[in-house]
Amino acid sequence: MSQIYLQQEKAFISLLAAVGVGLVLLGMIPLAQLGRSLQTRPIARVQSVEFALSSRHDYPYILTDSGQLLEPLGEGQWRVVDVGQTTHIQDFVIDDRAHIWIAADEGLFIEQSHVWEVVNPAPTRGLIQLTDDIVVVDHQGQPYSVQHETPLNIPAGGTPIAEWVTLPSQRHVILAGEKLYHSSNILESWQPLETVDPIAHIWLSEQGKLWAGTRHEILEWDEPTQTWKPSLPNAVNQPFDMLKQFQGATYALVSGKLFRYTDSTWAEVAVSAEAHDLTHLIADGETTLWVMDRSEMKLFASQDGTNWEGVSIVIQPETTSPNPQQQLERRTSQQVSNSG
Repeated sequence: MSQIYLQQEKAFISLLAAVGVGLVLLGMIPLAQLGRSLQTRPIARVQSVEFALSSRHDYPYILTDSGQLLEPLGEGQWRVVDVGQTTHIQDFVIDDRAHIWIAADEGLFIEQSHVWEVVNPAPTRGLIQLTDDIVVVDHQGQPYSVQHETPLNIPAGGTPIAEWVTLPSQRHVILAGEKLYHSSNILESWQPLETVDPIAHIWLSEQGKLWAGTRHEILEWDEPTQTWKPSLPNAVNQPFDMLKQFQGATYALVSGKLFRYTDSTWAEVAVSAEAHDLTHLIADGETTLWVMDRSEMKLFASQDGTNWEGVSIVIQPETTSPNPQQQLERRTSQQVSNSG
């Protein structure tokens, strides 16, 4: 996610996490086919700030740093999702029903059956998907529950939430600034989760453990004993930007490079000779690992973490379609007409 990286998975995302995010990729095309892209000149550069998988498509949705959401069309082509011409998208998640939620400067939107609806016109900057709820972060960085329609009382001194993890025990852990807070009920009883060193990122491991990254190592929280223990060393004496486990190995993104941890050793992964600005690492279960290279405008996928196939990101020209408010008004007028 843009401001918020959803760490919880229900099956990345799965993420956006998911952030549990229950996003699954169905009908995955062969990597040989994935490598083919139409020889169409890209009409815009993409600086991805986030991407996520959906059951609707074989390729991920991509959120750019210019606030545009790109929907995959297949064969290496994407189109800009029209959520109103003035909308600057800050974040998005895809729920278990494949509905897209968008946090934007112009409000909170949801797409259902290819129709966009305005959920709340107040500016929003982040989204977190839980098992049965969506947490919205407003323009001041304060979270509230969509299901309960109430703000969350998190004692973070006004510091915006950066990341959120939900453990198998349904205990929620958030990172605000460099500090952690946890609670078994999102509406109350948030308490500090003390650490010796400042925390840069948090993740949920394959084993359902809370991982917290410092500058020097990855710590693992032992929930029964309420203690921290070392889990992994850092590959290059700086915090990891993203961590993902895939087919028994741990992968990390740091400073635009991808590393793999196997046999107690970190080694850099050669995704492509040209790729040098890798960002956003997600996995479709144990089937496919995805990473994006911003410098080359390419999306790479691997079925084993070693052999990679890339596809260029080609953006189709925008087409005119009703903005969210027009769509909402149209749906409302149709409902009134039908009721009459």
